[in-house]
Amino acid sequence: MKELQPFLIKKEDLSEWPGTRIAGTAPVFTFQFNPRTARIIKETALSPFDWLQPELPEDLGLLRPDGTPWFVTIAHERDCYFKLTEKEETELTSAIPDLKLEENS
Repeated sequence: MKELQPFLIKKEDLSEWPGTRIAGTAPVFTFQFNPRTARIIKETALSPFDWLQPELPEDLGLLRPDGTPWFVTIAHERDCYFKLTEKEETELTSAIPDLKLEENS
C-alpha cells in the first residue's frame, strides 16, 4: 500500500463494488493504473486471489476510464473474470488464438 499511495485517487467506504455487495461497508481504494502501478501490483502478489485483507486491499479490480469494470476479482471466493467489450474480446482472441473464452450471462 505504501508504494501505491502516490497513485491514490480516492478512498471511499462502500457497500458495493464490482463483483461484491455486502451488508455493511468496507474501504474501497481507487488508484491510477499505469506501468508503475502495474509493476507494483505484479510484484506484490503472486495471484489476484492474494489481494485479501488485512495484508492487502481485497478484491483487486481494473476499471476503464468511464468506471466500468474490465477485470473483476472476488478474492475470498477465488473467483475472477473479465468483462470485455466485443472489440476487446476480438483483439484478445486475435492476439492469443488458442485462448478459449467462456460466455457468462
